[in-house]
Amino acid sequence: MLEGELEITVAGQKTIVKKGDSFFFLSHLPHGYRNIGLVDARVLWVNTPQSF
Repeated sequence: MLEGELEITVAGQKTIVKKGDSFFFLSHLPHGYRNIGLVDARVLWVNTPQSF
């Protein structure tokens, strides 16, 4: 996370990530995210070819 806060849900489990945090999940699992902070969230998001 570069800025802000996200609530990430993967397979029904919710996690909050904030500036400076990182996260990893298997993209075949049901997932989603939402901005829960007061500022725009900025994320550097990288996927590997296995995700496509």
